[in-house]
Formats: sequence, structure tokens, C-alpha cells
Amino acid sequence: MRLSAILFVLLLAAGCAKQGRPMGGPVDRTAPTVTAHTPAADATAVALATEITINFSEAMDRQRVEEAIFVAPNGTLHMSWEGRQLRIRPRRGLTAGRTYIVTVGTDARDLRSNRLEASFSFAFATGERLDSGQLKGRIINTDDAVQNGAYVWAYDLETFDGRTARDAPTYVTQTGADGSYCFERLAQSRYRVVGFVDGNRNQKPDAGEAVALPAADIDVAGEGVTSAGDQRLAERQTEPRIVQATIVNRRRVLLVTDQPIALADLQVELDPLMIEQIHADPLDARRLHIRTSLQQEGKTYHLRARLAGKLLAVLSEPLRGTAREDTKAPTMSRTEPDGSVAAAAGISLFFSEQMDTTRVAMGWTSADSTSAPSGHWAWSSWTDLRFTPDRSLVPGQQRLDLRLQGLRDRAGNAMTDSTMRISFDLLDSTALGMITGQALWPGETAGRGRIRLAHKPRTAVMLTAADSTAAAFGHFRFTSLVPGEYLLTAWFDRDDDGLWDAGQVEPFRAAEPYALYGTVKLAAGDKVSLVVPKIEEVEE
Repeated sequence: MRLSAILFVLLLAAGCAKQGRPMGGPVDRTAPTVTAHTPAADATAVALATEITINFSEAMDRQRVEEAIFVAPNGTLHMSWEGRQLRIRPRRGLTAGRTYIVTVGTDARDLRSNRLEASFSFAFATGERLDSGQLKGRIINTDDAVQNGAYVWAYDLETFDGRTARDAPTYVTQTGADGSYCFERLAQSRYRVVGFVDGNRNQKPDAGEAVALPAADIDVAGEGVTSAGDQRLAERQTEPRIVQATIVNRRRVLLVTDQPIALADLQVELDPLMIEQIHADPLDARRLHIRTSLQQEGKTYHLRARLAGKLLAVLSEPLRGTAREDTKAPTMSRTEPDGSVAAAAGISLFFSEQMDTTRVAMGWTSADSTSAPSGHWAWSSWTDLRFTPDRSLVPGQQRLDLRLQGLRDRAGNAMTDSTMRISFDLLDSTALGMITGQALWPGETAGRGRIRLAHKPRTAVMLTAADSTAAAFGHFRFTSLVPGEYLLTAWFDRDDDGLWDAGQVEPFRAAEPYALYGTVKLAAGDKVSLVVPKIEEVEE
């Protein structure tokens, strides 16, 4: 009887198990939300002993949520959980007569690592009224795209006299998926806003983390919206380092740096080897190819490098020479022009390694739709062979075959292929577009606007300066543009040096004003007119 009862219980349990959610169900990709909170939004006369609570729509990663909670004005917080509800108590309680802003940043995540889509904030006051000023802006990353999840600090300069991006701020929030942020319920004052990407998740900007400094401190009125505009992240200036050094063959060494460097300022020593030439890889400027005198098998060579006379950090291990011959055939890294182009004064071939510049291409062998152009070939560097036609190329599809049998690298290795197809489209003027506009920077005087246009997804970049004359102040123009998508950015060049100044953390120096306009699409023959920063940003 007892055995039958046990079997019945087991069968019942098995039957119940079949009613549960099957394993391997749909993956949860839904962003969590805040479903309730106390005190209520915009509540006034809140008791000083009140506990702040925040309810979430689902179970959360508690540590990540606690790291993403900000209560301003700043103070030490005690946090605890009851199910999906987070309870927060300022260690010294609330202060009388203050407006508080509670923010849940976008780093808050559920147990499936889904983040909040945007920061969630609410305000309440322990006094009889709420401050009502708002400060909005956007953080742009170093690739000129909006930065999701950046921390944004705001200092109230009426009470702050410390170090920017070092000491604790008055208010903290995070950017949403569109890179925007909003500080709400601010008192009338002057504020300084700093953005940063918190790579090590310690909620403060550290060395090596990109920081976005403001173009100016912002006056926020007691009510209404004030715009801080765009702030662009910039990497802290660090000394270049050599992160890899490899012996390739008996006359070639490869160095890899952590950032592109100016070869004119670089000095490399591999005593007692002679350094004959250095060139950067056509596809990656951080890869430096060094031609040396003949190495000895097994002999150690100590690497030293200086940039503008300053010693660079290098790997401590010495390099060991090799007697290995260079038997690798050179390759073509890229050709210019490529794709659709507005003009073609010549054709350039870029090679993977240094070539024998006493040899040139044998010439064109055939053409699909055009006659092989006449002209002359000349080496402009060890890796760049250029063809200059005698007459301008006729607009249309260019499909030209080039004989490569005569080309050799400096070790005498021939190209793998005997011919190569050069292909690009030279557009007629009627197919080209134009972008004109005006760069408006209210309050800026000395200097001028600079506008940068990048053809996506190519690396071609155009830069122009806005007109500085009174009659046409701020106007700019890009002409002869091939159809496609362009990324337009701009800055106000206060020192008129042609470069964007990201400012300085300490001692604090403001950045030059920056704006991400965004993507401009051009069809054949289009003429687009625009204002940068965008009209809505200026009006705010």
C-alpha cells in the first residue's frame, strides 16, 4: 500500500512537470521598465524619513541596477531589495527644502542582460515647490556616432570649486540609445557638463577612458529647457607604444604601434643593423615595415624607438635575427580611383611591400569599353606606382587591364598575377551633387566654422571652412559629389588652426563647439541645403 502511494505521488509530480514552460523557449529580448516608484513624481513636502522605492517589470541584475542608480544632490546611499523592488535610503536621510532627482541609468539590466532603453528619472521635493529647469544634450563618440550608455556628470558651479571630471558631481545620469541625456528639476544656476565612457564600471572617468568636455558652461533658468548641444568624446592623449615587433625575413622587421604615428618624426634603432627605409602599411597605418641591412641568424638585436626625440615604450625582449630569405610575392593592397568618382587625374597602385622602383608596369593590354589611355608611369614612393594620362579620361565606365610581368619587389619576387583589372566609373558632371549650407554658432566670435564630410562607407573625407566675411558669414559649399551617403559633422575652430580641440581636463579648458548633423543622402544631380547645428538644436 505504501509503495503504491509513493508511485502515485511520483506520477503526479511527473504530470505536474509536464505543465511547466518547456526548456529552450523564446529568448527574452524585452527591455525592462520601471513600473512604479515612491515618492510620487513631482511630490512636494515629502517627509525627511521617507524611503525611496523603485519597482521593475521583471527580475533584475541587482548589482548592475545598484551601479546605475543616481540620486541628486549626491550623497551616500543604502540599498536593499524585496523581490523586484529596490529600496533606497540616503545614509543621513533627506534634507529639508531640497529638490531630489532619482535616475535609473541605462546600465540597469535584467537577468538576461537586457538594458533599459532610456534613463528613467523622477523628482520630488522636501519643500513646498520643485525646481523646474531642464538641461538636455547629446554625447557623440570618437567615430562620430551617438554614444549609448555614457555617464554624464553635471556640476552646479555655484557650489562646486573642485576638479572637473575628478571630484564628485552634483547630478549624474546616462545617455540613451540615441546618445541623448536630460537633467530635470534643476535649480537656476550655472552648470558644467562632462560625459565619459566607463570602461571599468567604477562610475568615474579614469586614465584611458574617453571624456567629452563642454564647449562652455551653461546657464540654466529656473524653468524651461536649456540645450547643451553635442559633446564629442576624445581619447586622453597618451604616448604611442610599440605593441609588437617581429622579424619577417633577413631584411625586414614588422613593428605594430597602438596608434598611427608620423613617420617623419620616428627614429628606429636595431643596433648594429642599419635602418634603410620605413613605410606604413597602405591598409593600416599602425603597421610599420622596416627594411634593414642583412641580419645574422640567431644574433640578438635590441629595439629602440624615438618619436620627436622622445623614447617610446617597446617590448623588452630582444629580436633574434634570421637568415630566412624573402620569397613571398608582393600583392596589390588597393587601387585609386575605385568605385564611382567625380574626377580622375591619374591612377595609383599601392603595394604590400617595398618594390623595385627601377621597374615600371609594362602598360595596358586591353580595354572593355574604352581605348587604353596613353600616358606615363612613375613611382611616387617605394609602395606607390602612379599612372598619369596624357589627356583627361572620358567620363564613363573605365575597365582597363594592366600587365604586371615587369614588376618586382626589392627581393626580386614577381607579382603572383600577370595582369590586373583596374575598374572605376568616372561620372559625368550632370550626375554629381552638391551640399551647401550655413554653420551657425551663437555666441562665438573669433575663429570660423569647419565642416567635415565623410563619404560612407568609404574613407574619403572632405573638409571646408565656412565663410568668415560679414556678407556671407557661416556659408559653406561642397561640390562635385558622387551619389551616396555622407556623414556631416562640424565644429567651431576658435583658434583657426584647422583642427578640433577636445579641451583639457586638468587644468580645465573647454572644448571647441562640436555638432553631429548626421547622414545626408545624395541622388544623382541632387542639391541639398542645410544648417548646422540643426535648426531644432539652435532653437533650444
